[in-house]
Amino acid sequence: MADPVELVRTNHALAMRYADRAGRGPLRRSLEKAERGLERRLKRLSPGMAGSFTRAQLEASLRQVRVVLRTLLPEMKGVVVDTAKQAAAVAGEGTLKSFRAAEKNFQGITGKPLALDAATVLERSVVGTESSVLHRIQADPAHPGRPGVMERYAGRVVGQFEDVLQQRLLQSMPWDEARDLLIQQSPFLQEAPAYWAERILRTETAAAHARSTLQAHQEISEQVGGGMVRILCATFDDRTGSDSYAVHGQVRRVDQPFTWWEGEYLAPPNRPNDREVVVLWDVEWPVSAYLKPKSQADVAQRWRQEGRKGGPPPKPPWNTSGFKMR
Repeated sequence: MADPVELVRTNHALAMRYADRAGRGPLRRSLEKAERGLERRLKRLSPGMAGSFTRAQLEASLRQVRVVLRTLLPEMKGVVVDTAKQAAAVAGEGTLKSFRAAEKNFQGITGKPLALDAATVLERSVVGTESSVLHRIQADPAHPGRPGVMERYAGRVVGQFEDVLQQRLLQSMPWDEARDLLIQQSPFLQEAPAYWAERILRTETAAAHARSTLQAHQEISEQVGGGMVRILCATFDDRTGSDSYAVHGQVRRVDQPFTWWEGEYLAPPNRPNDREVVVLWDVEWPVSAYLKPKSQADVAQRWRQEGRKGGPPPKPPWNTSGFKMR
């Protein structure tokens, strides 16, 4: 059974990091919006859903939001909760009892903390033009996808997308519901096939988690003294692009960007539908077979399979970290 006191402590630590990066005001606004959204979703449930897993899950999420918003957030002026006993006192016995009851009836309901780290990535006040893949493309005059993004999602639409994506993370919103909300924000998506909104949702969700992972990697690297590197890892199937073949296996220091044919990026995805992930690797470990880069011949073969003319550009540099990989 998940420990509800540990869950409270985890949420408080995540909230402290969010507040440190974005400020207490943005954190409060995001949580208040999540609270209203969860309340609306609970009201929409039919009477027959009483006692269901779905209701218990929504109620647990709402209680987590309220614990941070109503009790822990005011403490952030200078008090850091660092013991289970203090966390229990701050959270309130009623909340902990409700967590324990939900966990007893539906195992796994309360074991997942709020996705505050990933939500921070979509906070424009923290990362500016890096807050979403669409915003990153929109702000880069040299990006080949910029004209299409500007044409389809001009004005405030990208910012509205980021808000929907952030709330999906905080509310643990179902995929279909978040996709429908994206469509509501964009006249283009209302006319486009459903896969357009699906692509945005998949890409931006992956991007938020990748950038929060990057922040974790940076913290780990500082703690262990810089002996870690990041290795870019692609997924290989019949949908993998030749550009992913070209970047697979790249080795970079934690503060170095990866390189693809169109430029640089600190964390994937570098384009819509990109499915790369980043693996943190100790320089003393031998590189596993799967993480080794593809050859230029492999890239060229995939290029031809895609039906592209001529030959692909040279592969970007494999290892610019300065570390000698084993």
